[in-house]
Amino acid sequence: MQDFFLSQAGEGIRARIIANTGSFARLLAYFRIPIVVTLERPVDQKGSCPREIMTYLGDMAELFEKNFFDLTKDRQIREHLEHLDKKQIVLTGCETDVCVLQSCLGLLSLDYEVYRRAYTSGGISRAPSPPTYRSCSPPRSSW
Repeated sequence: MQDFFLSQAGEGIRARIIANTGSFARLLAYFRIPIVVTLERPVDQKGSCPREIMTYLGDMAELFEKNFFDLTKDRQIREHLEHLDKKQIVLTGCETDVCVLQSCLGLLSLDYEVYRRAYTSGGISRAPSPPTYRSCSPPRSSW
């Protein structure tokens, strides 16, 4: 979530995304679940993560700058994720049709189980998303 991308949403949608993402970050921090925040470069032009969200990140959060839409293309971020030793990831972000999608595909290619938190995501659609998790992972078959 960066100011540049949030500014492209209507004020009501922007406020909803910030409030819901802040609440979600607070929940993750309370349960000590690691959080990875990525910022697209150049940050001096696109802005940082809004302070309303940063306030709730907690000490388990790591912030990275990236040059690619797909966060897994950045070696430092990929190594950090490997170090966390978690195979389930929840993605949220402003550009669901670009960064979130590309990151989801990259994470799937690395065998992560990926979920998108719809109520904290934005995108080019102005329609509100229901408060659900949507799996990006293919269904697993059991034998």
